[in-house]
Amino acid sequence: MSSHSSRPAMDPCALSDLRNLIPPLTSEAHKGQAGRVGIVGGSADYSGAPFFAAMTSMRLGCDMSFNICSPDAGHVIKTYSPDLIVMTLLRQEKTDEQLKDALRPILGRLHALVVGPGLGRDKHMQTAGKIAIQLAKSQQLPIVVDADGLWLLSNEPNLLKGYNNAILTPNVGKVDRISNGKQVLHVDAPGSLKRCGGQGDILSGSLGTFIAWAQVSPYKDRIEAERRPLLAAFGAALIARTSSRKAFERKKRSMLAHDAIDEVGNAYEEYFGDLISASL
Repeated sequence: MSSHSSRPAMDPCALSDLRNLIPPLTSEAHKGQAGRVGIVGGSADYSGAPFFAAMTSMRLGCDMSFNICSPDAGHVIKTYSPDLIVMTLLRQEKTDEQLKDALRPILGRLHALVVGPGLGRDKHMQTAGKIAIQLAKSQQLPIVVDADGLWLLSNEPNLLKGYNNAILTPNVGKVDRISNGKQVLHVDAPGSLKRCGGQGDILSGSLGTFIAWAQVSPYKDRIEAERRPLLAAFGAALIARTSSRKAFERKKRSMLAHDAIDEVGNAYEEYFGDLISASL
């Protein structure tokens, strides 16, 4: 994406294509069919970030969100909301093999995995993130890497090498280092003037839902497989910016991340509110 004032307008074709990745709501659907998203993160020092990411994924419309975290974070996250499934599997005393055995069946239930919100940089948490990515790759699971998950990749640059079903979330100063610029979608929706903590977690949670939807939508085959992660990133940026704008319009300088999460549903309705059960 370019930061120049002459940057191109938002691609209407991308918005149209993205609609094909959103599963309809039907009376025949079962719990979980609109997406099951896992968030790997939540360390002794960070309980807010994984909560924000997981709650955003559900507010956007996935059916189930699994917070896979350390016991220190998990006991706190459980008090934030009963809507989340909190799994305190990232225990420091577990060996690598024990952690693999604990994570493997959980990842097998998911449609997408987000690694990084609140992960921290402690050795055992970074190792847990690495193992989660390796297992997700072996199961061909879409992966979103954010926050300290990117720190992990900076130290393990081959971890996702050659894996096409992954989305990274670098800041604007680093995007040119990892993108070849061959395919670029620009989101020009206005965002918030307030830059509060947690907005990046709203982005990663939105990414989790969109890329999960790309797995389950009955219309997904209308879109080439290699384009789906790009469209998911486009949609997540659109929702994150719009929900932040709506929250800022209400709260101004007092806006916090949970105010933006409260607007995620309204942001979705602004662009996709007509998509209920009708065919596209």
